[in-house]
Amino acid sequence: LKRLAKVYFSLGDTKSSEALWEKILPTEKEAYNPRHPQVAMDLFQLARVEWALGEKPKALKDLQESIDILKSYFPDDHPLVIQVQTQLKKFKN
Repeated sequence: LKRLAKVYFSLGDTKSSEALWEKILPTEKEAYNPRHPQVAMDLFQLARVEWALGEKPKALKDLQESIDILKSYFPDDHPLVIQVQTQLKKFKN
């Protein structure tokens, strides 16, 4: 489903991509735990889709949650933390 969600996004079908990410997240949270790095990366992907749809407050919230999760596992200079923080900065500008 994740691959399909990414394909939809790359093709510009952001509504279908968003629907899949919203379907994926509860399963990921249950399979891992709500504060797992994989969940953080799924939130990152969902935030990108939300931003493209103009759902900016939701996107910023999901990106911040993603950063919070990642920082609970990794140091500030970890590539995943930097990737999500960079996206957050882009969205805020």
